[in-house]
Amino acid sequence: MRLVGTETDAIIRGVNALFDDDALWHNASRSANPYGDGKASSRIVDALMGRPVDEFVAELPRQRQDSMDRHMDTRIKPQHEHAELRSMAS
Repeated sequence: MRLVGTETDAIIRGVNALFDDDALWHNASRSANPYGDGKASSRIVDALMGRPVDEFVAELPRQRQDSMDRHMDTRIKPQHEHAELRSMAS
């Protein structure tokens, strides 16, 4: 995972770097999310509503890797979208 800041140009450069560099994409796509599984708000709502709450169980790195491998083959990099991002950065 790489933070690029909040500047529009820096974000566009970061996205373009991922599009252009397969090794960078590969490494970034295998990064673990340090913030959990993205379902905290659902758990909070369930708790507030008195419903059963699914506990957060951190995935082991291998489980996460297997999940990401299934999605890697679906990555498509349409060139026309890249051109739009590049023109925004100019």
